[in-house]
Amino acid sequence: MKGLNILQFSKFLPEPLFEDSFGKGGYRCVDTVFDRNNIPYSLRKKGMIVYVEEKEIVYKLIYNPETNLTEDSHWRDLRGGSA
Repeated sequence: MKGLNILQFSKFLPEPLFEDSFGKGGYRCVDTVFDRNNIPYSLRKKGMIVYVEEKEIVYKLIYNPETNLTEDSHWRDLRGGSA
């Protein structure tokens, strides 16, 4: 399969190729604010976007502390449309 990129390969798979909870940064969905604030440092990246189901709100990580916990002040609510 040399030369075949992931997107080309994934169309032949019966299941999704990637689960958001395994990636670093990017976009992910979580159930609660508690879950958002407990995304491990190894999987967070400044600028990542997280949808929190219980609030039905999308947040952007604006500060990424070098700990395994974040606080509400580290996240910006994107409902206002500004990033």
